Amino acid sequence: MNAFQKAFDLSNEHFFFEKGLANALFQAGRFDDAVLHFRSVLQKQKYHAADSANEFLPRDSNALALIGWCNYRLRRFDEAIRLFQTALTGASTEYWPLWFDLALVLLASGRQELGLKGYERAFQIADHEELDRRRGLYHVALFDLIDAKRHEFIGRESDPALAAGRPPIRRDRRRFDDDKVAAAQTMVVIKAGSSHLSGPEQA
Repeated sequence: MNAFQKAFDLSNEHFFFEKGLANALFQAGRFDDAVLHFRSVLQKQKYHAADSANEFLPRDSNALALIGWCNYRLRRFDEAIRLFQTALTGASTEYWPLWFDLALVLLASGRQELGLKGYERAFQIADHEELDRRRGLYHVALFDLIDAKRHEFIGRESDPALAAGRPPIRRDRRRFDDDKVAAAQTMVVIKAGSSHLSGPEQA
């Protein structure tokens, strides 16, 4: 976290540094501070959500992915899905890892079947990548999935207040099929494990 804080202090207009700082704060349990920085990134990107009269979206896929992740962390799942889908539409092939983020948010939104298909799509593309790159992406995907369950972004009767360290304020209306969530995690675990043993031609 200190590295991101120093980078952000040196260049607080660099949105990716602030996103990294927000993620680090979130992992440290400083949820209120993390939320402030996730919101700050959105404001600095001059972003307005789809339901805003002044809707504005950047055209760059990196920027779309950035604000998509911030919306995910703020539990605005439908908006995050829209942003990741927009980032992937017409983007060059280098942006294919965003399929992992889209799959994760689909799971979080309660769309487990689509989430599983998203992971399958990501793995299909990843099979043609170099071993080291594939291995790294699989482990990031696995971390994000476990993290989502730990903070109850994904889970039965999840409540946003729990992730902020507050008592539940309402019962979440999303419905989760535990078998499908487990299937997604198993799929990522198997891929992450097999990436240590196989080269590109054996994936």
